Amino acid sequence: MPAFSPGGPATEELPEGTYIPTAPPPMGPDDHRPGALELDYTMSPRMAVARVCPSGHTNPAYLDACRTCGRPLVGPPIDVQPSLGRLVLSTGGSITLDHDAIIGRHPQLPPGFPGVPPELVAIDDPSKDVSNRHLHVRVDQWRVIVRDLGSTNGTEIIRPGWPPMALAPGQDTDIEPGTRVVLAGVVTVTYEASGS
Repeated sequence: MPAFSPGGPATEELPEGTYIPTAPPPMGPDDHRPGALELDYTMSPRMAVARVCPSGHTNPAYLDACRTCGRPLVGPPIDVQPSLGRLVLSTGGSITLDHDAIIGRHPQLPPGFPGVPPELVAIDDPSKDVSNRHLHVRVDQWRVIVRDLGSTNGTEIIRPGWPPMALAPGQDTDIEPGTRVVLAGVVTVTYEASGS
């Protein structure tokens, strides 16, 4: 198979479903490191199709029983933005996963940000290892997606039972409950599912 250049055409046909990397988002200013990645402002939270159990837990519409309490799911699907749990920060506090968030030492949005702004979560890091805008957390239907925003000291993802993996700047990566996201080697953000 020929080498692939992001953004360039392939020289031979690839099998259906082959992942083709795309070029990272354009670079932009950041107080901590010039050239840090900009947010993708076109992305906004999308509602999920859900079914609700008699106890009020939201579930993906394709399930027949509640993933929290096991009770049967009855009734028609509805559009919701479910809470997918929370992110617990090693510095204290947590973020409810029913909206987007930007985590860093001094996260900010540009003036006139379109759509629903993400929560800005400031990390206390006297060593200044964590970038001003370090990580974008996006909630999209039943998915939690993280993206390193071009941080100086990087981000690692540690999935349950797997070795640490460096997160490439600008790369969207789904995480699941139990995953730890380590910012600059000093702050850990742990994904806990609802009911954990």
